[in-house]
Amino acid sequence: MDRLPTDAVGFFRYEGESLAQGTVDARAGGLALVGINECIRHFAERKNPALQRHGYELPVRTQEGSWEVILLGIGTLFAGPYVIKAAQTMAANDFKDTGLKDAIRASAQALVYLVRLIKHKRGDVDLKKEKISWDMKRDVALISNADGETLEIPAEFLRWYSSLPRSALKNVAYGVKEGVSLTIGAETSERNYITTSITRKEKVLFGFPEEDEPAEFLFPELANGDEVLLQGRLTRGNEQTNSIGLEYRGHILNCIPQVGNVNRYKTLLFTECVVSGVISRFPRGGVRPERKPTVLISHIREVAPSQVQDSLL
Repeated sequence: MDRLPTDAVGFFRYEGESLAQGTVDARAGGLALVGINECIRHFAERKNPALQRHGYELPVRTQEGSWEVILLGIGTLFAGPYVIKAAQTMAANDFKDTGLKDAIRASAQALVYLVRLIKHKRGDVDLKKEKISWDMKRDVALISNADGETLEIPAEFLRWYSSLPRSALKNVAYGVKEGVSLTIGAETSERNYITTSITRKEKVLFGFPEEDEPAEFLFPELANGDEVLLQGRLTRGNEQTNSIGLEYRGHILNCIPQVGNVNRYKTLLFTECVVSGVISRFPRGGVRPERKPTVLISHIREVAPSQVQDSLL
């Protein structure tokens, strides 16, 4: 982290071949700034509610090979092509326990842990229904995933997540694409940095479509209206879009329940299953069929290991 300013407490770094000159698409850059601003303010105001009455800066710096947003503490000004600015006057009695720099640092840390949590759960995060263990001595929450792996998160951060608008983090990840990844870093109290990243393949976990639309017309034998039985592995569930992904013959097919909520299939995630349903080539309307079929689910059943086959139609 040598290239960061000495007063930095966090950063968002978009890197890739298309950013070799330090430039970024206007829409991606604008949405990133909006999302970062919303996330950091949201967490900072929960660390110190007095911040709702005051402001802080989120300066942006560009340099060769990347496009960065640098989070700095109070009293530091960094010149850049974009600056999100607010009031600089702070009431001393508002910050007896937590200064602005501490609040922004904690916000960046909370965001790193949130991205780690979403990746840990493969996008399937519902804190109201999640089984959470607590280590009260260390004040951390422990959350397990479908693979039996456990992630530790500071309990304070976990309490902040439920009220964060989903769109905020999605905006932060908007600029991630083929050849461009995002690294988020946060300074710790020991002046080290904790980091996490979002790649193009992981972007789907943050509310984006499963993958870019393929150039070829996939599975032409699956015509609109066909009743099918498709065997594959369920890869993810998304309650926001009420959909689930089916890994079928090397591609991920979007599957949507004909009736009810996708949450009923949560226990089948990452298992081999047979999906019963009807093919739709027009899931979003229109007159042109989509290149990748969507399955309107009527039933899903798990396949016993002894019965697993490569495919089933």
